[in-house]
Amino acid sequence: MRRLRYLTLTSKDRELAYWRVQRDEFLANPPEGRAHLGGLGYPDPEIFEWCDRINALPGICTLQSCCGHIHPDGGMSSGNLWLWFSEPVSVAFDRHAMELARQPCCRDERVRRIYHDNGQEIADLTFKGMERGEPQFRASMETIVLFLRQLLGIGRLRRANGRISRV
Repeated sequence: MRRLRYLTLTSKDRELAYWRVQRDEFLANPPEGRAHLGGLGYPDPEIFEWCDRINALPGICTLQSCCGHIHPDGGMSSGNLWLWFSEPVSVAFDRHAMELARQPCCRDERVRRIYHDNGQEIADLTFKGMERGEPQFRASMETIVLFLRQLLGIGRLRRANGRISRV
């Protein structure tokens, strides 16, 4: 199936309608042993409020999210977001992505693009998440949301010592 390269209002509405159904089904019937299902296609309730904040921003839509996990074997998976942007937001992201990559939440992680063979262009953000504890997860998500708001010119932010923070 061919997809649009950039997010449109219609495609965002469609994606968010699908997400609401998935989230509501999960909340109504959470699978047994959910702590061990990270990375297996199940939503992470810890990231719901952050996805809502991101999805409330114009021209941005979450396609995939993970809060990060420690697995039963002791292995760790970092947090992850796949974001789909409108064309203007995509251009701004490309121009400023290195700023996000330099933030402590993304250092030693990845900020990259995925160009899918179906035509879609996705921003893939890997960050220090719940596998490093809730305070780190919250700090990472706050930084990412502030960065995205900055791309849109929403809110006043400052940079001190290379970190993005709220004024």
